[in-house]
Formats: sequence, structure tokens, C-alpha cells
Amino acid sequence: SQYLHNTGFAALNGVAGATVFAVLKVNSTSVDYQLAGGASKKMGLESNAGTLVFQADDANSWGVAFTSTAVNILSMVYDGAQSTNATRMRGFVNGAAQTLSFTGTIPATLNSSNGIAVGEEYAAADFDDGDIYEYVVFSTTLSDADRRAVENYLAQRYNVTV
Repeated sequence: SQYLHNTGFAALNGVAGATVFAVLKVNSTSVDYQLAGGASKKMGLESNAGTLVFQADDANSWGVAFTSTAVNILSMVYDGAQSTNATRMRGFVNGAAQTLSFTGTIPATLNSSNGIAVGEEYAAADFDDGDIYEYVVFSTTLSDADRRAVENYLAQRYNVTV
């Protein structure tokens, strides 16, 4: 139950672009637990009964089937300037693009005003069941070339095939 809280994450509050990378290993994909998230699930990343979920805000998220207990590199590219969910939010596992399913409409700007937590749902006892090796956040939409460069760096560092 080790975790990190930040009471205000201004770097992503109100931005129209962001790129997030997480290098992690989950012990079980059959339970619901928070990997990183904000109060009221703003800016969240969680494993939820075999689905990897990223919350853009309170009600809007994307998800993809996720059952691996190996070390993985998860990448999320958010571009609020785009007009559809599929172009606003793109997800990758070990560099491979994922077909995402969406709940709600991904907003044009992100909300992280209430802070962010890594390893636990913010202000709740919903702890990570696994290891988070690295969490990298950019407050801009990285190009595909830049995203791949970061994924390749993380892959080499953590011996993950991308």
C-alpha cells in the first residue's frame, strides 16, 4: 500500500494535449484497482476486471482488454483539438495501437485540479496490486515519432519488447 499523492496537478489541468506513459506489472487483472488517478477519478488509470481504463474526467473514459501480468509499457496520447473520441484519445500497449471502447465523450480539455495519485485511487483505499516502475507525463500531445522514441527508451530500460 505504498503510493504518491499530489494535491494539485496543474501541469495537466485545462490542457488540450497530454501524453502519459506507465511501465507496470500487475499481479492480477481480475480485480478492480487504481494504478493512478485523481479525486473523483479525474485523470485516472486503472485495471478493472480485465480491462485497462483511462479516465479523462469524472464520466468519460476509454478501455481496452488487458490480461497480461508481465511488465508492460502503457501509453496514452490525448489530443483535445481533435473532433472524435477515437482521434482525441489513442492507447498503446508495448507500442501496439489498441482498439479502444469509449464511455461518454472525451472532453476538449483535461481536469486534474483536484490532484493525482500514483498507486492508489485518490482519497480512497483502492491500492495498486502490482509494481509501477515508471510513470512519465507530458503536458502536450507527442507526435507518433516522439511517442515511439519514449516507448523505445522505456523498452530498453525495462527489457520489454515493443
